Amino acid sequence: MNEYSFKSKTRRCAIKKRGRKKSPEKRRNITQAAITVFSRVGYHKARIKDIAKISGVAEGTIYIYFKNKEDLLISIFKEKTRETIEFFKSEVQKEATPLDKLKRLISLHLETFEKEKDLARLYQLELRQSVRLTKEYFKVEHKEYLDLMGEIIKEGKEQGVFRKDINESIVKRVIFGAVDEVITTWVVSSKEYDLTSVYEPLTDVLLKGLLNPEK
Repeated sequence: MNEYSFKSKTRRCAIKKRGRKKSPEKRRNITQAAITVFSRVGYHKARIKDIAKISGVAEGTIYIYFKNKEDLLISIFKEKTRETIEFFKSEVQKEATPLDKLKRLISLHLETFEKEKDLARLYQLELRQSVRLTKEYFKVEHKEYLDLMGEIIKEGKEQGVFRKDINESIVKRVIFGAVDEVITTWVVSSKEYDLTSVYEPLTDVLLKGLLNPEK
């Protein structure tokens, strides 16, 4: 039996088992292992058997939870993004003012990726190479993040904290673009430094242009 025949048989067996009760813990282990493998060798070079080895399951078990490698990548993006945005929303609402909410959102974005550099590398470098992912999923999840930022900016304008003449649509994209760029720079840099170390100079530059000088 050649490798192709073995993989085909493995997948057929896994498909038959998909209706059975699945373990959330096992799924999390597979997902985390995939993040590690995808980020370190690249999505295209990643092999299911390597993900299986790191997660401590048989190769066929992965096909019980995910259809294929692309399905695994998309699941990671959708689930991690949803989880992260919900966390951002809950944390931001704890702040009293629009300015503090915006600063907290930027801080959370940096802190989250600093804690999970493999995930940061996957987001910044690997996920965006998938045309399907970019067209079908990235725009939707990305919009939710921008909407959250837009709501904060709108609130700040209404309260007179931020300038009335700023364009919310442009501002939220400028802020996201700046944060996104410093994360990418950190991911690809040959130097080791804390991502959160850029928070103060970054917010200092970004937010000064937003503030109402009369306040």
